[in-house]
Amino acid sequence: MSEDLRTAEQLRQLFAQYPQAGQALQRIIGNVDQINALNSRGGGNGEDDASKQYQQAIGQGMPPINETLDLLKVLVLQMGVNGASAMSVFDAAEAEAQEIGHSWQQDPAQ
Repeated sequence: MSEDLRTAEQLRQLFAQYPQAGQALQRIIGNVDQINALNSRGGGNGEDDASKQYQQAIGQGMPPINETLDLLKVLVLQMGVNGASAMSVFDAAEAEAQEIGHSWQQDPAQ
């Protein structure tokens, strides 16, 4: 785990990358779906024993990959949403701190 301190702007930039990562994962999922379709068609439609065995083998292996990619996409996108929410809290805290700081300044006329 990183022990680096980050500014609010650095965090904002980092959190902004999560939706892009989610979009990249969506493209990967689309590619895997195409591969799955090609594998299914390439293995025949179960008309003989070899085709049945092939379909059974690929059917067992691909769902876990698809489920893992789907979960990863959801987690990455959620991290982006949560990051944006965290940044809103940081922004509100910064604004409040500035207000408090200005209210503590003494009026030179007094």
